[in-house]
Amino acid sequence: MSQDYPQELIEIIVVDGMSTDRTLEIVNRLKKKRPDMKVLMNPKGYKYPALNLALKEAVGDYIAIADAHSLYPRSYIRELAETLDQGKADNVGGGRIFHPRIKGLLAKAITFALTEPFGLCT
Repeated sequence: MSQDYPQELIEIIVVDGMSTDRTLEIVNRLKKKRPDMKVLMNPKGYKYPALNLALKEAVGDYIAIADAHSLYPRSYIRELAETLDQGKADNVGGGRIFHPRIKGLLAKAITFALTEPFGLCT
């Protein structure tokens, strides 16, 4: 939420997949700062139904998807919007760096699969 893009142009839609951690508590605290934030529930708990719920609610000219457990530079949305405004692309995104929370062969394999162009499964 800490972006250098005009805040009045950013619509925030949070879709919770029936989390059992403190996600909703944190979201409700953030909602006090951004009362216009929309909070939707995704009883299926999977990513793609969550995206569909959010897309149906979105009213902006551009849509940016920001996943949980991800960090974005302050200029992220501004740079995406500027690229789209130049008319040089229909879809833009940023690079990603994965840092697995656990060590071991499985974590390395998952990181490799997520960072290889043919293995990208977002």
